[in-house]
Formats: sequence, structure tokens, C-alpha cells
Amino acid sequence: MINKEKLKKAYDLGYRTMQINILDIGVSYALDMFNYTYPAGEPYKGSLESYYYMKGEFDALFNAVEEAA
Repeated sequence: MINKEKLKKAYDLGYRTMQINILDIGVSYALDMFNYTYPAGEPYKGSLESYYYMKGEFDALFNAVEEAA
């Protein structure tokens, strides 16, 4: 059974962590770090919980880029 609360916590943690990274190193370097960790074109091999963490990171980056535009 999927624990939606656990997945939301993973997403929220990923989002907050990436926000901190963006503040510390900037959007460009945070994006580089994200792309290094999750290379484009390679299948994702992690757990569902870590996928939600990654999605939180991605959404934080996306929102930061949107705000900067």
C-alpha cells in the first residue's frame, strides 16, 4: 500500500532542500547539481519515496527559474 503522507513528506523535504541549495549556490549551480545527480535520458532506478524527493527538488528549481524570468 502506498503511504501518501510519507510521499508528501519526501516531496516537501526535496523541495526545501533544493530551495536551500538555490539560496546557497544559485539556480545555475543547483540545476547543474540536479542534472548530475539525475542524468537526462537515464531511467530512474530509485524508490517511489526518493522519486517524490527528486520531484520536489525539480519543482523548486522550476519555480525558481519561473520567478527569475
